[in-house]
Amino acid sequence: MARVTISNDERVLAALAKISELAPDKQFNEVAARIVLADAQQRVPIGPGRRGHRPGTLARTGRASGTKKAGFVRYGGGKVPYAGPIHFGHFPRPQGGYTLPNPWLYDAADSRADEVKVRFLEHFAKVVAGLGLGPVRG
Repeated sequence: MARVTISNDERVLAALAKISELAPDKQFNEVAARIVLADAQQRVPIGPGRRGHRPGTLARTGRASGTKKAGFVRYGGGKVPYAGPIHFGHFPRPQGGYTLPNPWLYDAADSRADEVKVRFLEHFAKVVAGLGLGPVRG
């Protein structure tokens, strides 16, 4: 079994603790969520506007937010409870009808994954460079 010894281990541990505090942060996660939201807004289905609904009601409920641990893109709400069934679909109901899945949000996240990864690596490299730990290769 290989054994690794790190000199100046207190400095390395302090730098690792600092990295975990700085990257990623709430603002970065919100920016990443906004990247996905911009693409999702282009893909969200627009209904015909029947039964008192204006066309584009679902699209107007799109929002992005970020926490220290993750970014979130959400659709729907109290007045638009059908975001989930439109995205994931649902089986035939007793009153008739069913909806095929239309995973526009997953498609948007997949199409923007590489852009978010690049932004993350750039952000992480800035954090590490600010600590004086050397270059980061991605």
